[in-house]
Amino acid sequence: VKIGGGEKHRMTLNEMIMIKDNHLAVEKSIESILRKAKKTRGRIEIEVETQRDAILCAQMGVDIIMLDNFTPEQIDKTIKKLTELKLRKKVILEASGRINSKNIVKYAKTNVDMISIGSITNSVDGIDLSLEIS
Repeated sequence: VKIGGGEKHRMTLNEMIMIKDNHLAVEKSIESILRKAKKTRGRIEIEVETQRDAILCAQMGVDIIMLDNFTPEQIDKTIKKLTELKLRKKVILEASGRINSKNIVKYAKTNVDMISIGSITNSVDGIDLSLEIS
């Protein structure tokens, strides 16, 4: 990751709150979960699946918005809307989900701030380190 110019944005779970889809499934309301998270006074990242939720989170002062499974076109539209609402410069946008070495350039052209590529860790073939004794 370092050699390729990348870096981790969160080393441990205590560095920032990360609100994922499972948290939202339990809480049901983005507003409610963000009000609770803001009481910690730490940085907050939240995963969203719609432009509407991205805008709401930006309005509520979230630090990082993870645009999960957005297409490059959906990201472009979301960035345009956030810019129109004068919210774009107040938030870090992360593209995530279904991004790989074959389509990363399309995502990079959207001008998101960060791109997550799970395939570099979750799609790697393991090395056979077995020891055969006969």
